[in-house]
Amino acid sequence: MTRLSVYRGPETSSRFSRFAADDRPDVLPLAWFVDRQAASDSPLSRAKALHANRSCRFCGHSAVDPVTLNDGLRDGSGQYVPGSATLVGFHCESCRSEWPV
Repeated sequence: MTRLSVYRGPETSSRFSRFAADDRPDVLPLAWFVDRQAASDSPLSRAKALHANRSCRFCGHSAVDPVTLNDGLRDGSGQYVPGSATLVGFHCESCRSEWPV
């Protein structure tokens, strides 16, 4: 597990005197920093969402495009890695309707 050390700095006020005797650095685990939604966005759940929304809910047309955020990983040439962006919804090319995941 990765840890982040936090430097408290020099004591400037007496109200922080309770920390003056403690010379150990505070070490906080980064488990609280993990985004739970990103952790649950697995390739399997993404594939299930794409399969369940392969046709439009409103008109039944099969020309449906996934709507993603611009937070995907980029490869060495600067292009987005397919499937790495957050899936937020779908857009129908036929009736122009949109719906969330």
